[in-house]
Amino acid sequence: MGQLKDLVFDNTVLQALPVRSGLNQTTPVRGAIYVFVNPTPLRSPSLVAASDEALLLLGLDPSEADRPEFVEAVAGNKILPGSQPAAHCYCGYQFGYFAGQLGDGAAIYLGEVVGPTRRLELQLKGAGLTPFSRQADGRKVLRSSLREFLASEAMAGLGIPTTRAGSLVVSQKDTVIRDITYSGNPAAEACAVITRIAPTFIRFGSFEICKASDKDTGRAGPSAGLQGSLLPQLIGFTIRSYFRDIWDFYGGGDDISMKGMGEGQVLDIVEAWYTEVCRRTAHLVAGWQGVGFVHGVLNTDNMSILGLTIDYGPYGFMDRFDSNHVSNGSDDGARYTYAAQPGICRWNCERLADAIASATLPAGTEGGGNTAAAAACETLTMTEAAAIGGSSNSAGVSLLPPARAKRGLAVYDEELDRAYRAVMRRKLGLIGLAGAAATAATANGPYSNSSSNSAGTAAAHGSSSTVPGSTPQRPSWPISNSSSLAVAAAAAAAAAAATNPEQDKMDDLLIADLLQLMEDTGADFTGTFRRLAKVPMPRKSGGSSSTADEQEQGANGSEATVCVQTSDSKEAAAAVAAGADGNSADFGGFLPEQLAELASPAEMAAGSKPSMPLENVQVCFTVHLFQLDNASSSGPLSWPRSNRRRCSQSCYLKPFCKCS
Repeated sequence: MGQLKDLVFDNTVLQALPVRSGLNQTTPVRGAIYVFVNPTPLRSPSLVAASDEALLLLGLDPSEADRPEFVEAVAGNKILPGSQPAAHCYCGYQFGYFAGQLGDGAAIYLGEVVGPTRRLELQLKGAGLTPFSRQADGRKVLRSSLREFLASEAMAGLGIPTTRAGSLVVSQKDTVIRDITYSGNPAAEACAVITRIAPTFIRFGSFEICKASDKDTGRAGPSAGLQGSLLPQLIGFTIRSYFRDIWDFYGGGDDISMKGMGEGQVLDIVEAWYTEVCRRTAHLVAGWQGVGFVHGVLNTDNMSILGLTIDYGPYGFMDRFDSNHVSNGSDDGARYTYAAQPGICRWNCERLADAIASATLPAGTEGGGNTAAAAACETLTMTEAAAIGGSSNSAGVSLLPPARAKRGLAVYDEELDRAYRAVMRRKLGLIGLAGAAATAATANGPYSNSSSNSAGTAAAHGSSSTVPGSTPQRPSWPISNSSSLAVAAAAAAAAAAATNPEQDKMDDLLIADLLQLMEDTGADFTGTFRRLAKVPMPRKSGGSSSTADEQEQGANGSEATVCVQTSDSKEAAAAVAAGADGNSADFGGFLPEQLAELASPAEMAAGSKPSMPLENVQVCFTVHLFQLDNASSSGPLSWPRSNRRRCSQSCYLKPFCKCS
């Protein structure tokens, strides 16, 4: 393992995509995807925490975190050799409304480190002002940064796709004003900077920068009108860099603009990529549902193009199971509940399809393209481009026609169903002997980029034609590429048993009934599954081992459960009632422990209330989301609830705020 000074940077994203420089204030960034900007130094930084595993991904010796030079670098005080600090431009739908340009308002790209196994982007969050900081200060505080650090590494440990956290530092001198409880009583808090690691932080919102004027909010992307030139370049770079197996399969070549390819070739490669993004997103949300994780702010700017969990803000892990649990105190419309996450992620995939569809085949593509229209759009101002709604590209061929987008969304539905069932079966032990072996054989770690590097992957997929949405001409890519150990293991287990639609229905009913019972009784989500894992399974009389025939049944038959079926159903029932040791009628201690931890009626009633009082929500919106024109206004404004919600979602209450 090496030292910090030995890190090798190869910043391909800045070499391949448009970058601007010299922007020292918040402004629309047209025609560029990154902007050069240096971190703001953090005075008197000290190390709070470092993740050995995350640092090893970069090829760093974990002992490097003890060196003062390391702290200076990850605080943004020292630019490492080869690093090229920059901020990423992207847009987003926030709470269902298009918000226009957002971008890295507090995060700064340092560069791409060539690690031991793959290239990884290094990023500082909380490193100061950028051209995308809007009304904010570019800083983060210790409490929110510590939450992100802990969640990132915990999710990695759980096998859920996630960005990683390498280090966390805090200033002994620099502070910012924050209202911790949204009560109207702001106070000074220490500034902190967290080091984030991922193959890329490109997100759904990255592809929305060319969006024309939105019919609801009137906002447009900063590069509206450039969808015929800028978007194909970004799409091509993303596929070639992070979905290389797809790029190579279709003969993508070296030109990320995709010029010179045949029309059908470009359409196929874009569809295969979009389908894979949908697949990975389905795997991601299935993993979330399996551990009771609620993201809290599933806007399109918080959706990774790689299917990783990114931007840990108002997230939460459920204690008492509540399908309508909201972790974000300002989500007064309850848009991002636990139960809503699969549907919201699908909706976000639809918005990504809209963005891709707005792009046309690049000029020079054999059989397509609109050279004149693309050239004309290059000369338009953002206002002019937004006004025409991108119609200058209408003569071109869309990179993602509706029929192809629908196929990708169908794969999302299929994969979500398969992945969620697999995850829950694994939690309940409904995987059989062969499934257990396949789970153990699945050794893909986070950020695995191999298309077939484990026995578990092979078990999960077999030939590509067995995977939903796959054909010999358009294969589906292995689950290992979703970077999800948990989903890969669960899918490997599920695939090891023969497909049985009737068994699927029975297991789905069992899972749904269990969750409903947990919700009705206020059962703890994690605790219930941990205790269920300890329930003894029925065995044959005398504790004898199962026969080869029984093992075969457990491996391949519809009775693919964790317990080997006994020859006598009464004996099996007695074994369950008595427990494995034959001397307990409480399911191995499950019932007493479970009943003791059920929520009381008062706790359940309290849990159903909004997590933030409405009067505090109003204060939150007033103080934090708006820059009021009337600075002398005294007291919180008494806006109707409908207006409060409208403004919280899109921040365009024009009579009162500057951000419109």
